[in-house]
Amino acid sequence: MKRAGLATVLLVALAAPALADETFEQKAASARSVRNLDEVAWALTAACDKGDDTQQRQCRLVRDARAKTELGATLLVDADPAALEIGAFSTAKKSLTLQLSSCIRCTPMQIDGKPLHLTGAAPRVEGGKLRTSWLYDNTRQFADETAAKAWVATLDGARVQMVIRVPDRKRWQVGGKDGLLVDVLAWRVILPCTGVVVIASPASGNAEPDRKACPAPAK
Repeated sequence: MKRAGLATVLLVALAAPALADETFEQKAASARSVRNLDEVAWALTAACDKGDDTQQRQCRLVRDARAKTELGATLLVDADPAALEIGAFSTAKKSLTLQLSSCIRCTPMQIDGKPLHLTGAAPRVEGGKLRTSWLYDNTRQFADETAAKAWVATLDGARVQMVIRVPDRKRWQVGGKDGLLVDVLAWRVILPCTGVVVIASPASGNAEPDRKACPAPAK
């Protein structure tokens, strides 16, 4: 009876469906949506060295209380649109490259009058420009250059959305630039007008369309 019972348990376990991979939506469900990343960055980096002793003390109290909220938090944010990079069409290969960097704020925020960047990987400076590792690096095939240009035109105004986690005050400095390092847990690129998701990791369904983002009809 014990052997039969064990066999039944094994059969049930084998017949049970495997759990589906976590989606972008599931990652985002537990994240706090943040529109102003400057406030998060301020809580983690502010020196609170302006004003008199009382003002500095009050600043530190506010900063430290806010930092406790942000450290370890999972956030849903819009990254720099420039994080999405599209290469030139190759006539020989009939393709173009589509890349997404881990630049969340490679166009710096101004925190207490000082520029601060936010990235998902340790950056480097190339030609005066901040560069980080790719979250996505692939090619897309097209019948011809006309088809490629038409597709690229649909990406105008694309929205780069990321789920990030603030592990601690990981600060970096490179090439005279200063920034914070966070973990990128998930990302997707959306066409706001239609809500179509172009690329994502993990997989994502389409987003809610934003008709205000649609181009004005031709007259």
